Amino acid sequence: KSMLGPVFQQMAPFLKLYEAYCNQHAHATERIAKTMESNSKFVAFVKAALPKCGGQTLDSLLLMPVQRIPRYNLLLTDLLKNTPSSHADHEVLEQALIT
Repeated sequence: KSMLGPVFQQMAPFLKLYEAYCNQHAHATERIAKTMESNSKFVAFVKAALPKCGGQTLDSLLLMPVQRIPRYNLLLTDLLKNTPSSHADHEVLEQALIT
C-alpha cells in the first residue's frame, strides 16, 4: 500500500520553519512599502526584476510561503477524509495533521 502520511511527518519540522517567516511577513511588507516610497534605486531594482519573476510583484512572491502552510493543512485534511480508517495510512495522516 502506498502511504503519504510518513512524507508529511518527515516534512513537519521543515514546515515549522515557516512560522518565523509568517510571523515577520507583515513587518517585511510594511518595510518594503516604506522603502519603495523613499528609495528610487530600490524601486528601479524591483521594477527591473519584475519580468524575471514572471510578472509577479515582490509582495506576491513574499506572500507565497505564507499561503503554502494552509494549503498543506487543507490537503492533509482532504487526504484524511478520503482515506478509509482501515488503511494503514489513516492513523499516520491523523498524526501528521496534529503535528
